[in-house]
Amino acid sequence: MYKYLSTNHPELVEDEFFRPHDTAVISIPQKAPKGSILRDESPFDLLERIKKVATEWVKPGHRKGSNTHNVSATVSLKQEEWDAAGKWMWENRDHYNGLSVLPYDGGTYTQAPFEDISKVNYDMAMAHLKDVDLSKIVETEDETDLAGELACAGGACEIT
Repeated sequence: MYKYLSTNHPELVEDEFFRPHDTAVISIPQKAPKGSILRDESPFDLLERIKKVATEWVKPGHRKGSNTHNVSATVSLKQEEWDAAGKWMWENRDHYNGLSVLPYDGGTYTQAPFEDISKVNYDMAMAHLKDVDLSKIVETEDETDLAGELACAGGACEIT
């Protein structure tokens, strides 16, 4: 995919900041549907929803093994929310496997995931996507390394 995009749509690809020699970041704009819960939701409301999903759906539906998996979630915290969020995480540590926590303002992260963009930048990125032809991407070798995936450690995947 990288080869195709970097050749035909370089505006969608940039070198990964820390590994520019072998890793790239592909930017795909996303537009939330009307009524969506966005990043400006209270982080504590989000944390409670994560806890609810973990305790009422993930854990009861888990079949075997110590890894119950998790709902993927990124919590964006404003400067004044970090202490209270840390306290919440400690008090509720049995109700989630892991969370991504980022500064609301992006902090010093280069190429932070799920960055807010302006309508102008969104429209520009969408215009570039219109000409992407995924049928031109052909994978001739399967380089999947299941042994490198944590869920498949020891040569057996927990997923059944």
